[in-house]
Amino acid sequence: MKELIFRSAFWTRAAIGALACAGWAFTSAHASCGADACVLDLRGPESNSGRFSVDIGYQLVFQDQVLVGTRKGTVGEIPSHHNEVETRTETWVATGRAGVTDWLSLSASLPYIDRVHRHESEHHPGFFEEQKWTYSGLGDLTVLGYLTPGAGQGRPSVTLQLGLKAPTGKRNVGEIEGEQPEPMARPSSGSWDGLVGVQVRHWVDTRTFQGDGVSLPLSAGVLARVNGPGTDDYRAGNELQLNVAGGWALLSRVSLLAQVNTRWRAKDDVGATDGEEANTGGTAVFATPGLRVGFSPTMTAYGYVQMRLYERVNGIQITAPYHVMVGTSYGF
Repeated sequence: MKELIFRSAFWTRAAIGALACAGWAFTSAHASCGADACVLDLRGPESNSGRFSVDIGYQLVFQDQVLVGTRKGTVGEIPSHHNEVETRTETWVATGRAGVTDWLSLSASLPYIDRVHRHESEHHPGFFEEQKWTYSGLGDLTVLGYLTPGAGQGRPSVTLQLGLKAPTGKRNVGEIEGEQPEPMARPSSGSWDGLVGVQVRHWVDTRTFQGDGVSLPLSAGVLARVNGPGTDDYRAGNELQLNVAGGWALLSRVSLLAQVNTRWRAKDDVGATDGEEANTGGTAVFATPGLRVGFSPTMTAYGYVQMRLYERVNGIQITAPYHVMVGTSYGF
């Protein structure tokens, strides 16, 4: 039962982190004209029971803070042919999960993205004109598999993760003066991306305010994402994430959640676009408190607020100081 609960959670988390993090899980300052997403591991206390589950997640990210390296900056502080102003992204993710055996589970997640993006373009030397795109559409499908040898034997378990993001989403949005945002800011990156990771988890006994004992998982994992070339040969920088997650039961059906999430991302290859490679990639560390409520043995809801503890970007980029994520899961 515990293994089933954990696998269900993982896919829920994967869904929310995905894509957004384009298709994944994962964070801040995607690119000079990119889209932000959370860095989150959803395979822990917020999970639900059941061999099969259906999960719906929502994420809000508002990139309106300019960073230059590690300090706050201003729009256009570093000269460029266009200056990023803000990006607001709302993402809904539907995830289906199936436990094939006690040690193998599969999941598929599909996001729908609603985004507003603004930047300034230099049409004449020293003269910038603001452009604003408002668009929505399906994002890219992410499929993952989880292999846990020796599952259910009452000791710390190791789960191997292997996945693929396919370019199934909307690659183009309406043009303004013949221009679109860079590929990473659109619902689909147009690329095939690979995911591989490993997670170690151990069940810890906690005690509620009423004195009841409740076991919750403590986990640590690393996840690597290798991105292929996408629209206009734009290739997002490869990414590495490190996540530590745990929780404590406050009541029999209410648990306090907490994560620490770290992400390293290489610079993008801008391909045939006019993007600025120098303004992509970086390192970020987040603290992510949350809460889980169990409405029944098969239905749970949870929420996270992800706050930036440290971030270093290459060049100048717009970032989000926090991310908001909520979700619900139904297992059967």
